[in-house]
Amino acid sequence: MVAGYLVLENVFFLIERLYENLLSLESTSAALTFDDVVKFIVEEKIEDCFSILVINPIDLAFVNKVYGFEVGDSILEEVINGLSILADRKRVVKCNEGLICAFLNDCSRSAAVNGKKVFKGIKETLSRKFSYLPYKPDISGYLLIFTEKSTLKIKDLTNLLKYALRISRQKPSELLILSTDELISSKSIFVFKNTVDYLKETFESGRVALAIQGIHEIETAKVKHYEVLFRLIDETGRIIPAGEVIDLIYDFRLIHLLDLAVLKKVFSNIEKFKNLNKGIFINVSPRTLKLRTTREEIEKIIGNLVRKGLKVGFEITEQA
Repeated sequence: MVAGYLVLENVFFLIERLYENLLSLESTSAALTFDDVVKFIVEEKIEDCFSILVINPIDLAFVNKVYGFEVGDSILEEVINGLSILADRKRVVKCNEGLICAFLNDCSRSAAVNGKKVFKGIKETLSRKFSYLPYKPDISGYLLIFTEKSTLKIKDLTNLLKYALRISRQKPSELLILSTDELISSKSIFVFKNTVDYLKETFESGRVALAIQGIHEIETAKVKHYEVLFRLIDETGRIIPAGEVIDLIYDFRLIHLLDLAVLKKVFSNIEKFKNLNKGIFINVSPRTLKLRTTREEIEKIIGNLVRKGLKVGFEITEQA
């Protein structure tokens, strides 16, 4: 049974590697990360008063996988064409995760008015041109107005961009308008930043708790195997529900740190798991498996678990 799990795991790794190679071949240009965008803002001679309009094509990875990269690229091109109405084409760039970022030489009220018009126009264009698809492409987005560029630190700026992206996804029907003045003094961004820093430090230090739940056979009601679940416990001893943090963990690309922390915790408690006399299943995200360095560390831990006699399998999580 363990051998079967390992074969399945190796097959999955192979599929993911082939998919990554295909993705790199299909991409026509390298995407900028948020760090690249921040560096550009800080180091280049951008006007002190400017705005960034960020468009997020919803479920672009799903579109690429189901309908092909040609359709996904067409959606991106329509977004870029729409944004080019507002900004010079050279200032409309592909960012990471399929985002399209446009730099505008405007931080006035008209930037918000024009941004909303363009946002609505892109939505209408996508709805019309891709009406033949069972799945209707859509976008979310935000306009972040910078009025105090010189006072912003790199880390603060990165947090502002990521925070804006997160809350804009919660209401994709309209363009979210934000200003650096409002966000810097906002209690929400303070709580948000502290939460992200807390999660990162917690995972890196391995301060996660584990729980198990039995998976029962319908016919006999006997436990067939156990599923390992993670638990976060705050300083008061309260268990933090996974639903409160899981989206944040994915949004900020911390899932690989969580997966590694869980695997290391299982290894440090291997005798307790062996005493269950049943196999265990551990959740692993596809994002974790796509990272080469993380994948190598996972393979090493898995090898140690199997050598020590633990029956272990893996469930690939749905959220990618």
